[in-house]
Amino acid sequence: FFFLMIRRPPRSTQSRSSAASDVYKRQVHGEFQMESQQKIYVLVAGNLSQSFNTNLSDPKGELGRRLSQHENVFVQYIQSASDEELGSIENKQNFEVLVTTNHILVQKVVSYFPNLKWVHNLFTGCDQLMKCNSLVENDSIVLTNSRGASAKPLAEYVLGAILYFTRRFNIFETYKSKKEAIPRTKLPLLQQKTILIVGFGLVGQQCARILKTAFQCRILAIKRNIQSQDKLDNNLDVIGGLSDLKDFCQQADVVVNCLPDTQETQDIYNEDVFRCFKQDSIFVNIGRGSAVDELALIEVLKAKRLVGAALDVTKNEPLQKSSPLFDQDVSQQLLLSFHTSDQFDELEKEIVDTFEKNLEAYIN
Repeated sequence: FFFLMIRRPPRSTQSRSSAASDVYKRQVHGEFQMESQQKIYVLVAGNLSQSFNTNLSDPKGELGRRLSQHENVFVQYIQSASDEELGSIENKQNFEVLVTTNHILVQKVVSYFPNLKWVHNLFTGCDQLMKCNSLVENDSIVLTNSRGASAKPLAEYVLGAILYFTRRFNIFETYKSKKEAIPRTKLPLLQQKTILIVGFGLVGQQCARILKTAFQCRILAIKRNIQSQDKLDNNLDVIGGLSDLKDFCQQADVVVNCLPDTQETQDIYNEDVFRCFKQDSIFVNIGRGSAVDELALIEVLKAKRLVGAALDVTKNEPLQKSSPLFDQDVSQQLLLSFHTSDQFDELEKEIVDTFEKNLEAYIN
């Protein structure tokens, strides 16, 4: 999904359009006519306690504080989305904005509030939201997200994961646990290595910026829908489509996956693709766990084809203790970070900033 800025059209016009091929290409553009003094009714539903310092439905949290500063915004906080709670809310026909992170709540909430015009997902991933039929089938509802809010921490994680393996920090830990000194070894530098970034959105672009600027790396990128401006990116050397994946993997010292979860991307890193990786290359996944055939990855790690792999995301989260990813045969080559790479001390502020920019455009 792309960050969508909502703009008010001239008062004499109003238009809506949509395009649908697969769920991640579905983009509904809405333009709204509003009276300048009209009160905006906003629903806030969900729980962000794992990522935020406060519950999303807490009026004292960052989101609640920002919303309270808008005099013409009325906010209704939804705690449980029970039938009793939703049924007790008055003036249901007035609510037109839903702010949430919980895809389970969306299906129910949309059915209770017939005049919703805009649903904002405070997180980046919309794959679960797109399973809500009441949302997908209603082209009058604009769906936006907080795309790019975690680009900086994700890019720093990618850099850290690459250095973890290129500078062999994983081996240092092994020798430390054995209370032995590591033999002096000539290690490769990251400088001027070839990096393939698969999924060249805001996160991929931030990764390219750091690796090109600090390490003069050669940057290859794969993007599903290449735009003319992509080719003008000064941090990018070559860009191609998904059909170029195997060819680009053969050239790359590091492959970074930033792809979302779609039918097209499921198990895209399979045995055939991993076979195309360069000997002693590195794989980093910050996109979605569904993109990786994990058993195929384990086999190439056991065969010592890769120096290592860093997985922030996995097919099943949380991982069960019986997961083969915990196999001791690959533990030294596998860095697991359990979907934490997007976390940083100002995440809540960044996410709410993105929403508020859209809200101000919606109001004005």
